[in-house]
Order: sequence, then structure tokens, then C-alpha cells
Amino acid sequence: MALSWRTANDRTRPAPRLGTGHHTRGAPAVAVDGTSTTCTRSAEGDTCMAPTPPSPHTQQGRLRTYTLPGGWQVLVGRTDADNDYLSFRVARPDDWWFHVRGMPGSHVMLQGPPGADPGRETLHRAAAIAAYHSKAREAGVVAVSGTRVRDVSKLRGAKAGTVQIRHAKVFKVRPARGDPAGEPGTASAQPC
Repeated sequence: MALSWRTANDRTRPAPRLGTGHHTRGAPAVAVDGTSTTCTRSAEGDTCMAPTPPSPHTQQGRLRTYTLPGGWQVLVGRTDADNDYLSFRVARPDDWWFHVRGMPGSHVMLQGPPGADPGRETLHRAAAIAAYHSKAREAGVVAVSGTRVRDVSKLRGAKAGTVQIRHAKVFKVRPARGDPAGEPGTASAQPC
């Protein structure tokens, strides 16, 4: 038999909600999406605060960062959730977005000084890093789609990491690992 906090004579006490931590009295309940709810007990009864989203600082730590000459940075997501965070939270509309064509792989973002356009070599280097962070890492020449972030969208209800792109430019590159951030160097991307 299920117990209800609400009776016919008492309309002021809230009915318990499943998954909000009422069973633990003050301990945060963690939802499936990683948000937490903090519950407290007061004179009015149990109250729950709004869910708190995961900290962006914990998300940012899961991105790989590479530097390219000319002040350009390449950011790479590690998981589907990181890919969504990178593509829709970190990216600016004029940044470049890359992904290997037809295979699973990381979303890769090319960010530079505001208002600057990357050169052909910089675009090929970022595309080579995208190829490296995919299932095509060991392949010879790989096709990588690249477009501006403003042309990347997510369909409602699509799973994490799934996007739709428009106006894609195809780069044919050999997968190459970039140099970690703080060490400007070269990612040896040879245009094919």
C-alpha cells in the first residue's frame, strides 16, 4: 500500500515526487542527466530547490585542446555529451566545425581571433585532427566535413552527439595528431 502525504483535509503539504531525494531527507538526488536536486526539511514540510546543472568547469576539463600557428586553437570533444557541449555551448557562430564523414568520431572546433578567417593550411590541419580523433585514425586519406558553427544544428529529441550540418566543405586529409595546447607546433596535414 502506497502512503500519500496529501489527505482530504490537508491541502498545504506537497505530495512526494519520485526521485527527488525525500527518502534520504536532505541528501541530493541525482537525475539521469547529471543534474542534482537538494531537498531540505522546514516547518512547511519538505521542499526541494530547482535542479542545478552540471558545472561547466567539469565539462571543459574533458575537451582536448591543440594549438596551431597564428593563434588558432583546435578543441576536440571526447564523448557524445562533450561533443554537444562543444558544438552548442563553447562554439561561436563564426568558428569552424569538423567531423569525419561516414564514421563515428569527435566533434572538432577551430577557434581563432574574433573576425579572423583561417587560411587553407589551418583548415586542413584542423580537418586532419578531426580525422585522427575518429574511427578512421589508421586510414590513409580521409574525407572530413567542415562548416561554420552557424550551419550546425541539432534535431529535437536527437541523441547526444548527433547533429545536422549545412553548407559543408569536404577536406581530404591524412589523419594527424595535433600538438597539445601550450606547445605551438605543426599537425602534419598534407592536403590530398
